[in-house]
Amino acid sequence: MAGSLDNGEQSKVQNNHSDSSTVLREHMYEFAFEKSDVPVVQTAIQDSAHSGNERNRDVLTSMQTQSMAVRDLFQIRSLSLAEGTQNEVIRLADSLDLKSLSDGAKKVLKQRGTVSDTAAQKSLDAAFAGFSLAAASPFIERARLGAIQLRQGREGAAEETFADALKQKVPDESLSVPSVRNLRQAVVDRHEELKVKRMLPEVFAANLDWIDSGQKDNRLSMQELNTAASSGKGSITSKTLVNYLMSNFDNIDRGIAGIDAEDIRRHWEESKTTDLNKF
Repeated sequence: MAGSLDNGEQSKVQNNHSDSSTVLREHMYEFAFEKSDVPVVQTAIQDSAHSGNERNRDVLTSMQTQSMAVRDLFQIRSLSLAEGTQNEVIRLADSLDLKSLSDGAKKVLKQRGTVSDTAAQKSLDAAFAGFSLAAASPFIERARLGAIQLRQGREGAAEETFADALKQKVPDESLSVPSVRNLRQAVVDRHEELKVKRMLPEVFAANLDWIDSGQKDNRLSMQELNTAASSGKGSITSKTLVNYLMSNFDNIDRGIAGIDAEDIRRHWEESKTTDLNKF
């Protein structure tokens, strides 16, 4: 197929979709099967109780119970029910006293700098992680909801959910935790790609001229896409389009010299019924 990538070129293509999909997939696997956040949430519950914030203690306890139900439903692929229960988790997360949790993280971090005992440091690290993750709950729980919707092929709903997730304020303390920071960037990237997929013909038309830097034939070759990707030019939407076309080049190009508007229209129509990049 004209312009397709050989194995060497494929290994060099780093696209946002692959990265964001991997982060989301691994996050949901750890959440549902490894239950990696359970001890962290338990620590936040205990520390909230110790600090006298019974409201957060009770809400976090209820969230933990509902999240266990989401895990069970996710594992057996009862995704519609998992989505409904996850909405309840979000409702609870929105009722947390986030300032108290953020202040708790700051206090623990300050205290962490004054101790040298290894056991005490580990305990404070666990407390910091608990407060920080809990303070990011409104964002994290919406990210999980979007991931569940993507697993059902509900891209429109996931795009809206990710947009809502990105409206939630995430404290600096929470963003200092790598898993939260990586999840947020994955949601940014995946949301942008879903938007580009939904508006693909319009986005393609708006960006064709500057990407078509070679023969100016209204077709995009892989070389032209590589040039655009390495140039650093364009908005986040433009860059997302380039990454999307590169990672789906062989699905879109139909054997003529590069991707044109007709290829884009055909791919866009097909992708509305067949999701080629689920999750």
